[in-house]
Amino acid sequence: MVTTALTLRQPWEVKLSKKDTVYDLVIKRLVDATYKFGEQIFVKDLVDETNTSRQPVMSALNHLAADGFVRIAPQVGCQVINPSAAAIQDFYLMFGHMEALLASLAAERRTETQIESLHAVQSDIIALRSDDRRRTQKFASLNQEFHGIIHEMAHSALVAERQRPNFNMSDFFIAQTAGFENLIGDAKDDHRMLMEAIDQGDAKLAYEVALRHILNVAKKTAPDRPHVKAN
Repeated sequence: MVTTALTLRQPWEVKLSKKDTVYDLVIKRLVDATYKFGEQIFVKDLVDETNTSRQPVMSALNHLAADGFVRIAPQVGCQVINPSAAAIQDFYLMFGHMEALLASLAAERRTETQIESLHAVQSDIIALRSDDRRRTQKFASLNQEFHGIIHEMAHSALVAERQRPNFNMSDFFIAQTAGFENLIGDAKDDHRMLMEAIDQGDAKLAYEVALRHILNVAKKTAPDRPHVKAN
């Protein structure tokens, strides 16, 4: 559902520490479903693969644990979370309200240049071909770019930064459950309505549309469980 990508820092943005390199590597594997719910992550494997010491690997895993992606326990090690469908739905209710807040701020504070950028990304999403073998990967990246531009429009760096790990978590849940392919059609329509609300400067409508958009994603991640509703 970004300046470039919310999920991973771009290599030109900042020189990454060893800890950040490991963190981004694990996040990438979570959001592309290389690591599955409940899977063990071995410190030694990451040490060998990244050619670094145990300390930055453990620092990265502790950061991931603080962000909620993994659990670390004595005698057990590091394990990817395995949340219930109900827990995922609760997450999306929180995530949706934060995204809706950013969308409402965007409607009030956006610039014309930012609106043009948002429309350009949406055009790229609409242009995705069904026979493109990288369609889902491209959609995931463009979807994050779309929402990242909205975050920039909000001109609220503190709130946007708080939302960043939530976006990583959402992509993780999507990859582990519904898959991005199942979201493309609905996202096109939801994005169009959200752009219209932002174009009109209608903060209330932008909030409502953004929240509904995120809760639609929530339904896809757990179709066999009761769905969350906006209050």
